[in-house]
Amino acid sequence: MIGMITPLVKEANYSTRRFIALGGFSIGCLLGAVSVGLLMTFPSWFLQAHLPQAAATALLALIGLFLASCDLGIGGARTPSLKRQTCSYWPRLFGEKPAWVLWGFDLGLGVSTIRVTSLYWMILAMVLLVIPASMAPVILGTYGISVALTLALATSLVQVSHTDNQLGLRTLAKAPLIRNASGVSLAILSSFLILLQL
Repeated sequence: MIGMITPLVKEANYSTRRFIALGGFSIGCLLGAVSVGLLMTFPSWFLQAHLPQAAATALLALIGLFLASCDLGIGGARTPSLKRQTCSYWPRLFGEKPAWVLWGFDLGLGVSTIRVTSLYWMILAMVLLVIPASMAPVILGTYGISVALTLALATSLVQVSHTDNQLGLRTLAKAPLIRNASGVSLAILSSFLILLQL
C-alpha cells in the first residue's frame, strides 16, 4: 500500500496541504468501508437467523485458528489475500485530489487489495457470525477510519522527502513482524472463544 500511495504520504508531510490530502483519503476510506458493511448486512442477518449462537461462536473460533495458522505460516500457509495493490497512476489519470479519495476508497474496501495480516478477514467473520447485522456498516466504517488514522499518525511520526523512493520497501520489511503479531493475537482470541464454549 505505502509504495503505491507514496505521493499521498509525501504530500501529507507538508502542513499546508496535509489536511486536504488526508481529508480526501479519509473520506474515501470511510465510503469504501461503509459500502462493504452495507453489502454484508443481509448475509449477516441471514446467517445469524439460521445459525445457533453456540455454533456461530464455534465456527468463528475455527476461522480464527485457521487465519492464525495462515499468518504464522504453519505448514506453509499464507495470509489469504489478493496480490493486487492500489493504482499508483491514478494521479496522472484523474488528478491528485480525486486520486486521494480513490486510494482511500480502494483501501477502505479492504477486500480489493493485498492484505499483510488476516485481522481484516476476522473482522468480516465476526460481522457475519456474531455482531448484529445492523452494526455491520458501523464496524466496517470504524475499520475505514482506522486506516485513515493510521496514515495520519504515520505521516506525523515519519518525515518523508520527495526524493525518497524506498519508503514502500522499508515498510514491507516490517511485514513479517506485523503478520506474526496478528497470528498470535488471532490464536489468543480463538482460544478464548473456545473456552467460552466449554
